[in-house]
Amino acid sequence: MNLQEVSVFIIYLVFMLSIGVYFFFRDKNQTEKGYFLGDRKMGPWHILKEYV
Repeated sequence: MNLQEVSVFIIYLVFMLSIGVYFFFRDKNQTEKGYFLGDRKMGPWHILKEYV
């Protein structure tokens, strides 16, 4: 791998990690139940999308 490929990979890795850190610290009041259940705010179109 040359320097250009390594630098693109590192930039991509930093970008993806920063998105994860942002969403991790965004809402401190969210519990595990709220995370896995989507705070029960998902509409019926999510279920329909699974069956189509």
